[in-house]
Amino acid sequence: MNKLMLINLVILLSIMQICTSTTLMVVLGCSIEYIQQDRIQTALKYAVNNDKDNKFIWFLTGGVKYALSIYENNKKSESSTMAMYISSAYTQIIIDEYSKNTAENFNMLKQHLLTKYVNNNLGIPNIPNIVITTSEYHQARANQIFDGVFSNFPVRIYPIWNLGKQSCDYCWGDEVIHMRNVDADVLKVLKLELDMEHQYQKYQEQQNRLRGFSPSKI
Repeated sequence: MNKLMLINLVILLSIMQICTSTTLMVVLGCSIEYIQQDRIQTALKYAVNNDKDNKFIWFLTGGVKYALSIYENNKKSESSTMAMYISSAYTQIIIDEYSKNTAENFNMLKQHLLTKYVNNNLGIPNIPNIVITTSEYHQARANQIFDGVFSNFPVRIYPIWNLGKQSCDYCWGDEVIHMRNVDADVLKVLKLELDMEHQYQKYQEQQNRLRGFSPSKI
């Protein structure tokens, strides 16, 4: 493949990603109820203005902060609470009830994209347009975390940020403190990914041994 053909292929792949007709609306949960309410209403307003045919796919992410598991108590998860506000006209709503922080939110989103749009044997990934709804005070940190978590993703994603206005007395100040933990939060989920891949590889090797053969070496 010559250099011109390679350049044309890169341009084509970029256009294919940009021109996809699917939009995934990601809404980040919040443990502060009125801020979470503002985020879901901000997302719904965006949908009214940009999704006349109710074809958005919704990805609602957020568990129960500080809970050891989603079954620990009767408190509803952030994502399931937000889901109650989504019109029944939408047929595709993904609910992530396990994430407890922004890095985990985006890691769950990444795993969904990998499973649904990348590792599907359809050839070239056709990633949907990504719209991320969060709060203005949270956007700077969320953007850094998103870039870190998706640093090893096979396709470069440029999300649209849809921002709610609500805040709290300490929200902006707390973000200054939380920004110091961005690298640690990102490394934690990336390490978890590697551990999961390693465990899966060990499982495959075990299954191959049980079947009486070993994978070929390149």
